[in-house]
Amino acid sequence: MGRLLHGLAALALGSILAPTGAYAQTDGRGAALGDPTAEVQRERPRADDRVRVRVVPYCEETTLHASSGEVLCEAPCRLALTRGEHRFGVSFRDSEIGLADPIVIDRPGRLRVRYVSHGGLRTLGWVLIGVLGSSGAAGLFAGGALWATGEIGAQLAGLSFLVLGGFHALLTLVMGVPMVAAGDGVSVRFD
Repeated sequence: MGRLLHGLAALALGSILAPTGAYAQTDGRGAALGDPTAEVQRERPRADDRVRVRVVPYCEETTLHASSGEVLCEAPCRLALTRGEHRFGVSFRDSEIGLADPIVIDRPGRLRVRYVSHGGLRTLGWVLIGVLGSSGAAGLFAGGALWATGEIGAQLAGLSFLVLGGFHALLTLVMGVPMVAAGDGVSVRFD
């Protein structure tokens, strides 16, 4: 009787502490969760705890992942998910998996998944850094060289080169660097 109660307590604790949307993990003998010597069995949730969900992508070649990275399906598709809070990942073609905010699934419905790539913006950022960075450096170098001549006309021209080079360097920092740092975005909406 004591082993039975101990096993039921471990099963209940395992279902509470299991990752969201995953199967509860127990060893059937009441061993503590995370015990490396325990044999792990996967127990499926009851059928009435699962809901049917249709996954609708904004564009083809979108893949829905579990938060662990496991592929759930290539959208569009249908899934049977446990009720509760889930956190999904989304990828497009061979891109990295982006994690979406957690959502609550409590009834049958649709998951609208979207992957927003900012690859073009990052490329533009690198181009701006190359063009504005090199023109800014050239302007600062030329302005410094003209300033050092000591002639008033050359110093005025050198000052304009220094200002223009400094402006290009500032644009590189303000525009190019944030563009290069832009990450891709994902969204998962349930309705």
